[in-house]
Amino acid sequence: MDQEIEAPNTSESARKISPIAKLFQLGRQQSYITYEDILRYYPNPEDSMDQIERVFAALLCADIPFGEDADHLDDDDRD
Repeated sequence: MDQEIEAPNTSESARKISPIAKLFQLGRQQSYITYEDILRYYPNPEDSMDQIERVFAALLCADIPFGEDADHLDDDDRD
């Protein structure tokens, strides 16, 4: 099961949002996700391999690029 994080100042039903959902939202906002973004929600990825695999699968399905840093991803988009 995904770990849940609390969203500040929201109703009780919307208070807990999974890290995968937060990363997906961030990816939609930025148009990419960096490995640092993923590590922010999963600081010990070796303990969360199933969730990490789900993150990558969700990003691939949504056509949200991911990589080392924003500059690298931006360069790829311009080519």
